[in-house]
Order: sequence, then structure tokens, then C-alpha cells
Amino acid sequence: MKAPHLAYIVLDVNDLDTQAEFWSELLGVSIAGGVEQYVILEPQEGSGIRLSLQQVPERKAGKNRMHIDLHVDDIEASTARAEELGASRLDEHRWPTFMWRVFQDPEGNEFCIATNLEAE
Repeated sequence: MKAPHLAYIVLDVNDLDTQAEFWSELLGVSIAGGVEQYVILEPQEGSGIRLSLQQVPERKAGKNRMHIDLHVDDIEASTARAEELGASRLDEHRWPTFMWRVFQDPEGNEFCIATNLEAE
């Protein structure tokens, strides 16, 4: 039997249109379509993991049990872009050669933006 592969990450949201716009702009992906309470965001090259947004009636409560990590080359530019789109920065962490910043999207879902640091 062939092992399953990760195809979609599904994020619960309240405002489907606003969140689709935020995530598609932040990730630089296309809104591939949707049906009823779902919207699918797809990489423009057509490969990779797809993010699906699922509209739910309840608000987020507590910390996410799972979150999205985004790896970037320019953390300052990516941070500025995330904040410009409506994300809120919560925290920052550093290891000797790696750093990440914790954010919330406009509905409070946590995600991280991370980068490798050059050796000093």
C-alpha cells in the first residue's frame, strides 16, 4: 500500500472572503475556486501543498493546536508584508542560526515566518 501524502492544510475561518484575500496575498497563491463554505488556494506553479479555508460559525478559542510555518529569505520584508495585509506580530524567537516570528492572521489564527541566519 502506498503511504498517504499531505495535499491540503485546512484552516477554519469565519469570514471566508477576507481570509481568502489575506492568505492568497501573503502566500502569493491563486484562489483556485471554492464551493459552499470552502475556498482552495493553490500554488501558481500547480505543485506543493494547498491551503483550504473552511468557513465555520464559531470563533477561534485558545491557541491553535497546529499552525503554518512559512520559510522566507527576507524576514524583514515578509514581516512588513504580513503586517500590511493585517497580521499582528506576537513574538520572536532565535536560535544561533535560525529565527522565527509568531503572528496572528486577521481572525487570530497563529502562524510563523522563519528564516535561516548567516553564521556570524
